[in-house]
Amino acid sequence: MKATLDPDTQHALELLLTTAQYDTEQGRVAASFLLSWWNDIDPPRFALTDVWVLNQELAQACAQLFSWLAVHHVPPDLLGFRVPFEALASAWRDRV
Repeated sequence: MKATLDPDTQHALELLLTTAQYDTEQGRVAASFLLSWWNDIDPPRFALTDVWVLNQELAQACAQLFSWLAVHHVPPDLLGFRVPFEALASAWRDRV
């Protein structure tokens, strides 16, 4: 069975991807969180305390995606997000 994102998780992922495009502290944390999922950072540098710099909406988006990932063990590539994650990795590689 192919995993698909439910609407709430899709919205959370899109919000995090959009936020990660901005060169801000919240953008850095969103990028770090997402790239830790993709496992493109060696070693991954996301710490749970990083969410302290996020506003409530972004923190809830992380929680939504994290909850979905606990059930569905799927990398973003298999959900059709390879290109946005490659762009994210390129933009943030040495800064997250």
